[in-house]
Amino acid sequence: MVNDQDNKDKNKWTMKDKDEWTLKDYAWVVFFAVVLLGLVVSIIYNIAKKIEDAREEEYYRDKCLTYECANKRMPGSFYCEEHKCVLKTCSNEHVAESEYCFEHAISYDKVYAEKHKDFIELYKSLEEESKYSSTSKSSKSSDSSGSKKNSTSSKSTGKSSTKKSGNSSGSYKYDPYDVYKYRDPEDFADEWEEDFDDWEDAYEYWEESR
Repeated sequence: MVNDQDNKDKNKWTMKDKDEWTLKDYAWVVFFAVVLLGLVVSIIYNIAKKIEDAREEEYYRDKCLTYECANKRMPGSFYCEEHKCVLKTCSNEHVAESEYCFEHAISYDKVYAEKHKDFIELYKSLEEESKYSSTSKSSKSSDSSGSKKNSTSSKSTGKSSTKKSGNSSGSYKYDPYDVYKYRDPEDFADEWEEDFDDWEDAYEYWEESR
């Protein structure tokens, strides 16, 4: 009898707890359900988007680059057979008025070349000017490098000749180190030691040049 009474009390309290759920409790349940549903939808959306992006990337990777053309590219080219230059060795797009690309149309398509004669002449002159400019820059760079080497060689030659001749004549001679600016041979040797065999050699050069 005691056990039956206890069971009744438990059921009573259990039912009482359920009956005592407030609107706030139900609101929390709904809130968590919505959050969980949102997470599931977000995961499904991201997966679907990745699949769609992969398909789109694959489509555009093989698609002709010509505007509004859905054909597949030719091997080794960015264009389909319809829009590619007719030369097998060329991978460029042909121009609107020729089966060739511009580079080959001016050489192989006489009708196109005659029709756009003025423009082609301007193009060729600009191309020649560009080549000349590149060659000129390269030449200037080489000349600059050569002059630097000559300058270094002259400086070295001037050092040796001045060292040998000294200042015995009493007249001023060109000195790449401006030895006359230094009153103390040690100051001179400290500053120009790297240009000589050693510190003592620089010291002797100062003495001989004075």
